[in-house]
Amino acid sequence: MIYDCLLAPSENPYSLTEIKKALLTYDKIKILDPNDRDLMPSSLYASALGTMPFMAIEGSAVRPMGKTLGYDDYFEKLTEQLTPAIKQGLVEIITIFTNPKANNQNTSIFLGIPPRYDYPLNENLIYYIYRGLAENKELISNIVNPIKHSLLSKLQLNDKLALNGMADNTFNNGTQLPFIEDPTLSDSERGALTRIARARISTLIKCSGYCELKDIVPVFNGTVYGQVLTHVMNKSHETLSEIEDDEFWVRRNRVMELCHEEFIDNSILEAMSIEDVIKLRSSAWGKNAARRETLFQSISEIALESTSDILFRQKSINILTQYRESSESLCKERERIKFKIKCDLAKAVMTAGPAVAGCMGQLSLGWSMGLTLIGAAPWAIDFFKENKEHQNEIKAKEKEIKRSACFGLHDFYSRIK
Repeated sequence: MIYDCLLAPSENPYSLTEIKKALLTYDKIKILDPNDRDLMPSSLYASALGTMPFMAIEGSAVRPMGKTLGYDDYFEKLTEQLTPAIKQGLVEIITIFTNPKANNQNTSIFLGIPPRYDYPLNENLIYYIYRGLAENKELISNIVNPIKHSLLSKLQLNDKLALNGMADNTFNNGTQLPFIEDPTLSDSERGALTRIARARISTLIKCSGYCELKDIVPVFNGTVYGQVLTHVMNKSHETLSEIEDDEFWVRRNRVMELCHEEFIDNSILEAMSIEDVIKLRSSAWGKNAARRETLFQSISEIALESTSDILFRQKSINILTQYRESSESLCKERERIKFKIKCDLAKAVMTAGPAVAGCMGQLSLGWSMGLTLIGAAPWAIDFFKENKEHQNEIKAKEKEIKRSACFGLHDFYSRIK
């Protein structure tokens, strides 16, 4: 089985190159409609807080992501360029939920069960995961600090880039969300950059949750989401490692060592038409993509079966060697775009670094995306230790998953040296 993927949006429009790259890695590519920018429908906000189950006030955004100037016009031009792929069903524009307030900011009050607008996620869990991550001041700063000057320049041109959201408000004596600390910035600049960082956190959570539900791979732009993913993966790994009396989590953690990376020369890919890119989806590509998915599933199974880390690595290296040898035919076929594959057991802990243009990495999380997000929340340790019955339910569901969740990163650092 070759998996579909969802390209997570950002403040900037999708680039044609990132979609081309995804077409050479996944079966079908999904991109989000420009109006799908909020964490959840505002009608579900009260439910997310755990209050007023039979009443909803709809109007203000919950935790939206802004857009750079000209986003919608560029998206329209992009879809025209993607016409051949869209007609073949290889690229699809989707919405995670229909936003009735996208073009209407009037407030509405509902008595009774609030409308969901096809929202497929658990709004209460999504809200508390968002709040847990957004409470981390260091994370907020790390998200925007590397590109703060570029973002500030864009903010001068567009006040729709950094939007307010109800989910940022303190409720019922809860923890107040922090702002980035930077003595070189004004209060308004600190506020705007903080809202951008929060929007990236919420979008990652929403897209990850949707992909978990639909069994597809979320793919993130490394320069936009790299810091959030680094934090989420490392924190989850740390959380589940602390459950020392449970061998199940120790074995699941091993899968995080598997990393698969494909490199394509971006300049060559940019010069290719979308039709030429589609032609590269040959039988050799299909066979190798299927082998890649089998690799991830096999490593996941070995991690749970192996009684020691040494045995896990020995068995994994044999499978990796076979995979590398069988991938040579695809590398030769794609020589003209300087295609290379790296696959190895890398360090479990991710560290941020400079972007590597042309890199499309895929990492296995070791467990489901939902569990990864829960594990990154500050209340995760207490949750697992104090709720044995929930832990058993989660473990039962995890055992049913033959292939642990993966995510993709394009134009990010390489983990394999």
